[in-house]
Amino acid sequence: MHFHMSALKYFRETVKRTSIRKAAEALNVAPSAVNRQILKLEEQIETKLFERVADGVRLTSAGEVFYRYALKAEHDLDRAVSEIDDLRRVRRGHVSIACEEGFAKDLLPDVIRSFHVRSPGVSFGVRVADMPSIVRQVIEGEVDIGIAFDPSPNDDLTRKAEIMVAVGAAMTPDHPFSGKPSLRLSDLVGEPIILQDSGFSIRHRLDRQAKSTGLRLGRIAETNSFEAMTALIKAGIGIGIRSRIGIESEIARGEIVFVPIVERNFQTDPIAICTKTGRLLPVAAALFAERLTAAFATIGDTGAAAKSPAEAPARPQSPVRVKLSATP
Repeated sequence: MHFHMSALKYFRETVKRTSIRKAAEALNVAPSAVNRQILKLEEQIETKLFERVADGVRLTSAGEVFYRYALKAEHDLDRAVSEIDDLRRVRRGHVSIACEEGFAKDLLPDVIRSFHVRSPGVSFGVRVADMPSIVRQVIEGEVDIGIAFDPSPNDDLTRKAEIMVAVGAAMTPDHPFSGKPSLRLSDLVGEPIILQDSGFSIRHRLDRQAKSTGLRLGRIAETNSFEAMTALIKAGIGIGIRSRIGIESEIARGEIVFVPIVERNFQTDPIAICTKTGRLLPVAAALFAERLTAAFATIGDTGAAAKSPAEAPARPQSPVRVKLSATP
């Protein structure tokens, strides 16, 4: 038989106060609300729990038996809440994450720092990779969590959270376009463009856009590193097509200007927190995924049984690739 926790709470308070009116005052509710809950309990167990007396109420024999049950339910609940609190203050564990470079700079440090304050015994492994590699590592169980731009659909991959971020043109403050509120891709024709290589979702979408519209952008540099792209932009070599993720501090310091691109089907890029479908994450990783999901709300621009990680062999990171070419 199921009893509502609020009804048990009202019942216990009434026993404690020996008065429905005093119980209602202590609970800051109307006496009728307390009386109604007690009547429901009496209806459920088909017997009277209280005798009404001149100065309040007194437990019946059945009420005394039920009170012992109510106290046990309260103690069990308190113990469960305490265990949940201990769980949320997980003492030890390891969380392995694969993410694109910008997240390792702009998102993860703050989330890891706040998590470490509550759970200093938890360690972290962060692998920087491109989107296809992140998807593979999550599916193969090499990491607990993946964070990637527009990860490729896969039945073995579950998107736990997703947001949209603006795609734009990143440039030096002295560039003629830096004062514009927005740009179209056609505005960038004739400009030296810095691109991510084929392992990144923005590049895939840009290539599709170019193929469908005949757009030809002058590519001067291509790289698999967001940090390399940032350095090339700051050096004035060209305009980078990217999101804000990874350059928030440079924008805040005025070293880079970010101008949104308002191109249909190109102006935003989805970011997803991913886990392996059907895999039960270790406690520390599951709680950290919750913190990441909450942190996602602060960066969005628009609405939108493998080896354990500790046993998984370390996968060497591929070297940074930067390819320079003349503007065609």
